[in-house]
Amino acid sequence: MSAINPQNPNTEHAYDETCYNGYMVKAQVTNEEILSTLSQFADSVDKRFDKIEDDIAELKSDVAELKSDVAELKSDVAELKSDVNRIYGILDTHMSRIETLIQETKVQAHQQARLERWIFQLADQAGVHLKYDG
Repeated sequence: MSAINPQNPNTEHAYDETCYNGYMVKAQVTNEEILSTLSQFADSVDKRFDKIEDDIAELKSDVAELKSDVAELKSDVAELKSDVNRIYGILDTHMSRIETLIQETKVQAHQQARLERWIFQLADQAGVHLKYDG
């Protein structure tokens, strides 16, 4: 524990209580030693703050890079959405065409069945026996 010299408080010396062989002994500490210790402490604090500032700068750089990556991903996702919507449009067009073809096929099948029935009816009226292989 440091204290100012009680005999003469205006002196440039402080006293440090230290333990020597189990006895408390007061050792004199000069202002230069105190200033040196404070200077070392200040340098140590400065180095720590410099390290923190470097870490913050690195984090800012990382955040900027991440922002750039996120912006790029957003752009990619927008392109993918556009592509998916285009594909859905193509699929809708093809499904519409397929539905039309299915309806046309049903109509043609019905017409074919009716024509076959007429052919057999006409053949019976004409006395021709037709055999259906199907």
